[in-house]
Amino acid sequence: MPATQNNMRTHINKFLLSAAIACTGLMASAQGLEDIIVEEYHTVTQADADAYNNNIGGGSYPLVAGMKVYRIYVDMAPGYRLIQVYGDPAPLGVPESLNPLDITTTTFFWNDDNYGTEVPGQTRRFDEGLLFDSYITVNTTGVSGGAAGCGVNTQQFGVPRADDTDGDLTTCGVYPGFTGNDGNIPGTGPTLTYNLGGTMNFAAFTTDGSTFTIVDEGWTTLPASQGVDPNGTNRVLIAQVTTDGELSFHLNVDISDPNLNLERYVWNAVQDPGQQVSPLLTYPPLPADCEGVAGGSALPGTPCDDNNATTGNDTWDNDCNCVGQLIDCEGVAGGPALPGTPCDDEDPTTGNDTWDNDCNCVGTPLFDCPLLEANIGDPCDDGDANTENDTVNASCVCVGTPIVVFDCPLLEANIGDPCDDGDANTENDTVNASCVCVGTPIVVFDCPLLEANIGDACDPGPGFINGVVTANCECVGEPTDCVHDVVIDFATDANGADISWSISPLAGGPPVCSGSGLPSNQSSVLEACCLPDGCYRLVVTDAGGDGISGGGYILRMLSGQRIIDNRDNGAFGSESSLADGEGFCLPLGTDQPIASSCDRAYWVSGNFLVAAENAAVSNVWNTTSAGDPLRANSGYEFWFFDPNGTDDYSFRKLRTHAVSDGFGDVGATRACHIQLNNWAISQHLQDQVLYNVRIRGVVNGEPLSEYGPACRVTLDAALAACPPTKLNDVVGHPNFSCGVTRTFGGPNSASNRIHAMAIAGANQYEFEFSNAGEGYLFSRFSNNVQRHLNWPATAGPALQTGSTYQVRVRARKGAIWCAWGDPCDVTIGGSAAPGTESMSMEEGPATLAIWPNPNSGDQFWLHLDAIEEGVHVVDLDIMDLTGKSINARVIPVTDRSLYTVIDLNGDLATGMYMVNITAGAKRWTERLVIAR
Repeated sequence: MPATQNNMRTHINKFLLSAAIACTGLMASAQGLEDIIVEEYHTVTQADADAYNNNIGGGSYPLVAGMKVYRIYVDMAPGYRLIQVYGDPAPLGVPESLNPLDITTTTFFWNDDNYGTEVPGQTRRFDEGLLFDSYITVNTTGVSGGAAGCGVNTQQFGVPRADDTDGDLTTCGVYPGFTGNDGNIPGTGPTLTYNLGGTMNFAAFTTDGSTFTIVDEGWTTLPASQGVDPNGTNRVLIAQVTTDGELSFHLNVDISDPNLNLERYVWNAVQDPGQQVSPLLTYPPLPADCEGVAGGSALPGTPCDDNNATTGNDTWDNDCNCVGQLIDCEGVAGGPALPGTPCDDEDPTTGNDTWDNDCNCVGTPLFDCPLLEANIGDPCDDGDANTENDTVNASCVCVGTPIVVFDCPLLEANIGDPCDDGDANTENDTVNASCVCVGTPIVVFDCPLLEANIGDACDPGPGFINGVVTANCECVGEPTDCVHDVVIDFATDANGADISWSISPLAGGPPVCSGSGLPSNQSSVLEACCLPDGCYRLVVTDAGGDGISGGGYILRMLSGQRIIDNRDNGAFGSESSLADGEGFCLPLGTDQPIASSCDRAYWVSGNFLVAAENAAVSNVWNTTSAGDPLRANSGYEFWFFDPNGTDDYSFRKLRTHAVSDGFGDVGATRACHIQLNNWAISQHLQDQVLYNVRIRGVVNGEPLSEYGPACRVTLDAALAACPPTKLNDVVGHPNFSCGVTRTFGGPNSASNRIHAMAIAGANQYEFEFSNAGEGYLFSRFSNNVQRHLNWPATAGPALQTGSTYQVRVRARKGAIWCAWGDPCDVTIGGSAAPGTESMSMEEGPATLAIWPNPNSGDQFWLHLDAIEEGVHVVDLDIMDLTGKSINARVIPVTDRSLYTVIDLNGDLATGMYMVNITAGAKRWTERLVIAR
């Protein structure tokens, strides 16, 4: 095996399958595999056999007349690439593979082991033996050569002989029975890569074998290959076999579309996520079922649909007709409940019930009193004007009740009956003993519209209970359908008693929740409220007219998602509320900015704020083409607002698929990127003003949900030029350094290092250690983001075992020191004899690490240590699987090490990439998986 292949022992199945898994959600449903073509390339004549056996041969096996030469091609849609041809490994816990690859003959395969081989010859001539050889390949058939006029020594690609455009340039006419185009044309392609696991056995091709089988192996080219006509027929030759027996095979292939979306096809059964079974991969082709599908399941006796609503239990008969049973009046296919048959209408007053032609169960009426055609208790007319409420009694006689004579005939009423005395100032009018209609004087209410007094119980309306009339004549109750627990987290000033708040329905009405008189000088005062689904408005007021000096508030879900974030922004005067009477709606949506775009305090105009991808929005791009109106009405709606309503600022912008907004890349996630202030100047975000941003996905002009959680956005050009940093506080990060315990002195190892977050372009970092109780304040400087804690005693005061220090970090860019970041605690857990930082370091081989991996596409950290002496810069190149360079840059080296952050800004699509680092004469490569 060549050395280049030996270095690629990262098994090709696993390598390319990893690329497919990295495209989770992008396994294409399209059918890029159009066919597997088996070409009967040539039938060996006796003249061909004599020419080889008597004049050309030299191999171990004679060529026999009647042998057929077959060529096998993978036929793909235009623009697709062949990733690999392979046999699946056995699944975990299963003794055998579900999809082994095999190529079989009923006799044996012929191979010229003198000039041919199991793969296309790189120096052999077709006029010697390779023409009829059995081998695997990707496109390549060998190298032409021979006498004058028979071509030049160039690499050849195999194409169907009908597609050959240059005649016979390779066989030199030495095989009398082989005439016409030779099916080989000049071409240049990548080298075949195969047998990476070392388990591929070519004995079937080289020792007169009958079955070539591989499991957990495959062959391919790197990069992936296309046919000689990639935008047309796009057929790739994968094997040539010669035999006088019957040929059969089972194949598995992976291919990718022009956007590198992976499609995985297997011949037998789905074994891994993303695979799909294709009958094209079995030869000879499987017989067609009743629907004309090769190897399909629509066989006689199996279910089908005859598209007749009056039948059920449809199945294919022996003549492949879809036949069903008639559905009866009770909805049972083949049932006995047919028109004219008995039924039960469940009416005791009828008999002889049967199904009619409309499948209604109808019976003949039965009466208790046949002569009256009525039942006992039925209304009737006894013919007596002095009776009323006439009914049929138990003796089948119509009898009425004598009509009552009123106490007050003139009023046609009895004493105590309700009446109307005609006085609007009375109520509850009744007839008195004197046959006069008299009412009770009406009481004057505190709240006439409610007809109630303050404090009276009242009906608060749907969704509320325990209603009480308030001093404002409003009926306020407790919500019963509350499903959303929200919290207002206040940071109060010295006048907390002046603060009040309310949450009211956005459409108007009394507050659902409210509060006032908060405690003063508290960093966190929680005010809770439970809300039903709906839209609401939050208003925070300060009776003193100076807002919450030095404080603020956050409205958030109890589970943590922010709705309005106004912390440390309380200088709002008398009232803080959203402009234009706007508010918030529940349930909260899920669309929001990616992590690197959330709560960033140093944006500048022209930066791209990036939304997390919504699959439904991306699907519009993936299923439409340019100019489709659906693209112009689908994307992400970004809502920027001032939480205090300052300058009435509230601005929404729909970022659709149809425009670039200054973002160069094209794809399903382009609409995620909005360029700040790339809109009308009157709506620009202002420098050093706190804004909130909330996002929701939109498809065809309709929002997919309410707006998602809020993030803070602040433009600050000065801070962006030199931003603050701090110790690494990313939980789970290998260099997490905030709130840790470290050793002072001793070996120069990870146990006595702390790490800061890298600032792009920084040339130095200052680490400040302080402990007010011990009167300790001391700084150490570093040209890297890591700080060793084993400095010599002569270099500054020693850190004390058991003590905790507050550590701040700031970066230097050029000659300017940036602002300090937030402090973190570092505890000294033990110490050893102080020494020089480089004294105890044992240098090992240089290693490259990148994290996090898989990555969300925002940024990744890169660490390379023990770089060889004299190397001052390294070259970084990020490439996709086709070998295209996506991101290249040069990075300076400090003290023979590299530790930095690489900003991706959401530019890379979901998939797998290769990160190549070149430092002097050495090169490192790591895979980077982008999975949003």
